Amino acid sequence: MLQITLERKKRKLTQKQMAEQIGISDRAYRRLECGISLPSYEVLKKIEDILGLQSPHRSLFSGYHDFGNAKKEEHENGI
Repeated sequence: MLQITLERKKRKLTQKQMAEQIGISDRAYRRLECGISLPSYEVLKKIEDILGLQSPHRSLFSGYHDFGNAKKEEHENGI
């Protein structure tokens, strides 16, 4: 089970509630939680904010650190 699932369940949130708070579809959220797709930088930040995991070493997607940095740079540079 991915860290995102554990953190969500600790807070007694459903996948549907998470999707609504993030502003994405239930299906899109399920795909993220299962590891089928990767979140955009904006979605990643929303997930971490909702779950209270803003610290870099507590990132839900620490295995995708380089991916997240690339997405952050794209966002900041308007790419």
